[in-house]
Amino acid sequence: MHFNPRYFVLALAAMAAILYVIFLVPPLTSGGGTLIPGVTEAELAKAVTTEREHCQTNEPDVNCACFANKSGLIKSSAGPRVPGVVYADPERLARSQARASC
Repeated sequence: MHFNPRYFVLALAAMAAILYVIFLVPPLTSGGGTLIPGVTEAELAKAVTTEREHCQTNEPDVNCACFANKSGLIKSSAGPRVPGVVYADPERLARSQARASC
């Protein structure tokens, strides 16, 4: 088989691009002793209170304690973001998941 330097350069460029993307994307998992890494108890309590008030005024058939806890947890957790990816609105996502769970 004949050695073609173009294939070698192409393979090298592809490997460099893969490594670049690997190091560009933040880690999607993180350790820590807190319930939600990077969120204080005060921020979580505020989110839960806000969601409980929303539930009491707008969600008559839902268990508001359950709704507030689930929605507050989801809204408070701002996970790592991948550049260039479009994400769902956190408030709508949190409320729809809490509504479905409770």
